[in-house]
Amino acid sequence: MQLSKLSKLMLAGIMVSASLPAMTAIAEEAGDSPFKAKEKAPPPKPKTRSWTTIETGESKFSFLFDFEPGIADAEKLVEIYITVNELPERAHVKFGKRVPQKSAKLVAELFDASGKSVGLYRVHGIPLSRGKYGVHMTPATDGIHVIELRGTSDEGKKLSTKVKLPVNVWPLPKELEGSGAAPASNRRRPIKL
Repeated sequence: MQLSKLSKLMLAGIMVSASLPAMTAIAEEAGDSPFKAKEKAPPPKPKTRSWTTIETGESKFSFLFDFEPGIADAEKLVEIYITVNELPERAHVKFGKRVPQKSAKLVAELFDASGKSVGLYRVHGIPLSRGKYGVHMTPATDGIHVIELRGTSDEGKKLSTKVKLPVNVWPLPKELEGSGAAPASNRRRPIKL
């Protein structure tokens, strides 16, 4: 009697395991496979995003751009804060290797994804701060726009850099991930003997 119950259970197990591939194939055709990897949703858009550029010309300058929101939407306001520092060959007595540009004269020109100029903006200094400036923009279309920043430094040296502004582009393409060029650090390090 025991053998017949065991053989019945084994027969039922064989039938279930034999029908499992057929059931899985039917589920895959319907797009409901339990074994199919679920697609990951992209992470939420960042509230802020920073990007650094370093340009050489008459002098070496670093530009730190802070975007709010991090990924802009078309027809919505974008705040851009810009920190401008000169990177001198020799350290400055007071500021070290990053000299803030307190009274630079700057303009920002916005180019849409097709390369057409869509706006020219005056960049304003932020009160009670050294080397920090701000500008507001409202891009009209989606795509990767370009901001061209140009002007003169405190000493009258020419300043110029470009930065990409993604508008409703998420997730970002590989070239826009991260934070741009790493600026020279003026952090003190221990002396190695």
